[in-house]
Amino acid sequence: MIGLAALGLWIALVVWGLERNHRRQADLHPSQNGTAGVRDRDAERVRAELRAAADRTDCRSRRRGQREQAL
Repeated sequence: MIGLAALGLWIALVVWGLERNHRRQADLHPSQNGTAGVRDRDAERVRAELRAAADRTDCRSRRRGQREQAL
């Protein structure tokens, strides 16, 4: 019974500490909570890499086609 009470107290303290920390952090940086209108640099990088990969594939297929025509 004492173990169950200690477990309940421990869980309550953890929840209380997390809530307290969450409230303190939210007050310090309100502009960082769900900002919108920011450039997504990861998406830009992925698009650029996909374009580059497509260009390499196109160049290889063109060269292969030229070799086949030459034969």
